[in-house]
Parts: sequence; structure tokens; C-alpha cells
Amino acid sequence: RGSRLEFTGHLEMDFKLEDEVNVGDLVVTSGYGGVYPKDIPIGTVKDIRLDSSGLLKTAAIEPLVNFDSLEEVYLVKMPEGS
Repeated sequence: RGSRLEFTGHLEMDFKLEDEVNVGDLVVTSGYGGVYPKDIPIGTVKDIRLDSSGLLKTAAIEPLVNFDSLEEVYLVKMPEGS
């Protein structure tokens, strides 16, 4: 979709100008690429600004968990229809 998520002590995500993104929006995994399942909550949008080129919006994302404190994460996939 033209977006990226970067972790450098804080989370930032770039969006195209025409993408609708608002402060307070929940950020979830897309499932694209097959690495992570779809709809895993990551964080909420705290701030939106134009990047230095003026071509993209950069959203500051507040994580739902402290990723530094995680040692193990388990994903339990529920059967479809349950």
C-alpha cells in the first residue's frame, strides 16, 4: 500500500497524502507478506505530520505494549467460524 512501519525507539508509519488516517486510529497488521496474521493490534495514532518532502504523511504510533519487555509472544489462531 505504500506504507512502512519503523521502530527506532518509537513507531512511525508513512502514508500517502490521499490515505485516510486520523489521530486515535488503531493500527493493526495487514497480513500481507505472510509474516504476521491479519488484524493483530500494534498501537494507536498519536500524531500526524507532513514529511519533509510534503508528499507523505508520517504518523507517530503509540504501541499498545512495551516491546522491550516482551520475551515470548504466542499467537493462537482460532478455527474459522468460531
